[in-house]
Amino acid sequence: MTRPPNHPFLRNPVRLNKLLARHGLCSRRQADEWIRAGRVSVDGLIQRELGTQVDPTRQTVAVDGRPLEQAPPYLYLALHKPVGVVTTRDDPQGRKTVLDLLPEPWTGQGLFPVGRLDSDSSGLLLLTNDGDWSQILLHPRHQVWKEYWVITDQVLTREQRKRLEQGVMLDHKKTAPARITLVKSGGENSRRFQIAIREGRNRQIRRMCAAVGLHVVSLQRIRIGPITLGELPPGICRPLTQAEVDSIFHLSQGRNPPESCT
Repeated sequence: MTRPPNHPFLRNPVRLNKLLARHGLCSRRQADEWIRAGRVSVDGLIQRELGTQVDPTRQTVAVDGRPLEQAPPYLYLALHKPVGVVTTRDDPQGRKTVLDLLPEPWTGQGLFPVGRLDSDSSGLLLLTNDGDWSQILLHPRHQVWKEYWVITDQVLTREQRKRLEQGVMLDHKKTAPARITLVKSGGENSRRFQIAIREGRNRQIRRMCAAVGLHVVSLQRIRIGPITLGELPPGICRPLTQAEVDSIFHLSQGRNPPESCT
């Protein structure tokens, strides 16, 4: 998978901590600790200054005296996260993580989840080893829409829908307006609807519903920006298409990607 030609993220130099994280050796924060400890050298000289920039195409970077090997290729994956799996690299409680679901070809490639999806929620989760790409999705100024299927314990009333669409108070701050699409059928499906938000507060959908008197029984994310879950089975991941990858880079350039790339 490649980035768009002449994209500004391709330009050298690059921050030293970012380069170490790019190789899947550690997080950027851990890389800063290694730099402070004098474990990182550039062209044979120890570097202790945070923010040091290097040109990996011309300079030799080493950790504990061992030169970095070629960085793994950029990877961009869509995963259907099942309920009960935690969205983290490691879990102190020993629970299954989203990285445990990756097949062999994609392990050890420095992948990390982009954003969160609660353990008791399922659906679309994106993973990558490209920190710049992930930051486009996570930065508030891009206001990337995320869409969910919701099943609640009772039928959504007209007043409740209006309050959700206008925004509700969470932690003394009003949420941005949501988009809601109702399922036009009777029975249990009357408790099922789609909701789209462009924020990422902790357990936001569940808390928004609770604020208007609804309890969420089931929550599944079906879209992030133009990327959709589609028919991807639970626990399975797939590589994103080049069009899907590029659609996120377009956000950083002020371009509107297509509603769906699938």
